[in-house]
Amino acid sequence: MTDDRSRLRWRRAQLAAAALAVAALIAGSVLTYAWVAGASKDHWNQQAAPPHHRSHPIGRVGHSTTIQTALDATPPGGTLTLAQRRIYIVTAPLRVPPRITVNGHNSTLKTPANSTTLRSEDAMMQLSNGDVVRNFIFDGNVHHQHGVWTQHRHAISIGAAHGIRIDHNTFRRLIGDGIYSSGASSLTIDHNRFNGDHSNRNGISIISGSDVWIHHNTFSSIARPDMPGAIDVEPNLPSETVNGIHVDNNTINDPAEFGMLVQDSSHASVSHVTFRNNTINGGPAVTPGGAGILIAYAPATVRGNYINNCRGYDAIRWYYAPGGSATGNHLKGAESGIRRFHSPEVRVAGNTHQ
Repeated sequence: MTDDRSRLRWRRAQLAAAALAVAALIAGSVLTYAWVAGASKDHWNQQAAPPHHRSHPIGRVGHSTTIQTALDATPPGGTLTLAQRRIYIVTAPLRVPPRITVNGHNSTLKTPANSTTLRSEDAMMQLSNGDVVRNFIFDGNVHHQHGVWTQHRHAISIGAAHGIRIDHNTFRRLIGDGIYSSGASSLTIDHNRFNGDHSNRNGISIISGSDVWIHHNTFSSIARPDMPGAIDVEPNLPSETVNGIHVDNNTINDPAEFGMLVQDSSHASVSHVTFRNNTINGGPAVTPGGAGILIAYAPATVRGNYINNCRGYDAIRWYYAPGGSATGNHLKGAESGIRRFHSPEVRVAGNTHQ
């Protein structure tokens, strides 16, 4: 589904002044920015926070510094490290300059309460060439949006950038996607945790791009029943290209309609997509008629995956696939094992089904 269809996709109150510390580790030196209690606020610093949280706004630090300006001041090759275990309310997207590392130090970036509208289309963080993002908690705050939901509010967004790594983060209470990538190349997403309760769109969406490696991530109760799944590889336009997508050694617990999928209903260019050594464990949200792995209108290699206790599912479903293979997969407790609909060119061999 596209974003323009029913696709598989903050304002303010007051905030008490609080302390903020951001350490920018740049070429071995340490730059520290601190906002002391009583400092003046700007209009981005007006999101109310529960008094029991140590919440800190993304906004004015001291007289002129913001976390955004700290990012901008970090030279290529440098590292910006946030204060440890803080909560920062993100009222405008953080734009990360090229070729820097941002270490969240187990701090939380959080969407403001009651800030979502039906026209919201943004992300907490936008990445550039050569960026590394790690050790953050991205909190979409989906259950405090006055009941308003839209699929277009993401935690991390990436456009046509290359050489990016996103690792060892936690994504929780998402609204849209944890990671939305449209055009990235040489992208690695590894050792992240995506935790939800089936209130968001997808865990990871790859709309277009090449040389993408998604490995050793864990997804729990990710994706609404009417959205694709934990990992969605799916171009929106005929002009888009998806090539060299490697989805390996991930664990998906309690999927809804689909665990992971590649789908090319837009007649784009999709090639060299591999799902290998992943584990999908069914739970109470498994939707009858769904599939652990869906391959639709595209070729793919599906090898060595474990799909367990997905009652009502096809473990692996091929639908109008022009080619590909399913080999060495281990299927247990699904309604059916491997089903091919109008996909005579798909090779199936050496799979087990209990």
